[in-house]
Amino acid sequence: MNFNRVFLVGNVTRDVEVRKTKTDLKVGDFGLAINRTTKGGGKSTCFIDITVWGDEADNCANNFEKGASVCVEGRLDFQQWETDAGEKKSKHKVVASKVEALSAQVNTPKQAPLELTEEDIPF
Repeated sequence: MNFNRVFLVGNVTRDVEVRKTKTDLKVGDFGLAINRTTKGGGKSTCFIDITVWGDEADNCANNFEKGASVCVEGRLDFQQWETDAGEKKSKHKVVASKVEALSAQVNTPKQAPLELTEEDIPF
């Protein structure tokens, strides 16, 4: 039995770029940075390319910009290609089925409480 499912939480590294295929299907691409702290106190960041299809591509483009904290659900995809110089290249990326904003945004500005005076009350 095989199972290919990925859940990642990180920050968007570049705005979502949406384009259309020859058959008019929308596809979006963006990067995700996942930070981690090691036992010794060191830090490392893993950068992953994310591809999202259809309406979810529009959803991501309209709702997430660079720096947004998101949760990505999808599958790993392995790509291989050859450069013009004949060099073989390969990489893993994630094909997302769902991308959701995280409710706790660290950089969300707080709105000042509304202050009313007697003149603001209509009665």
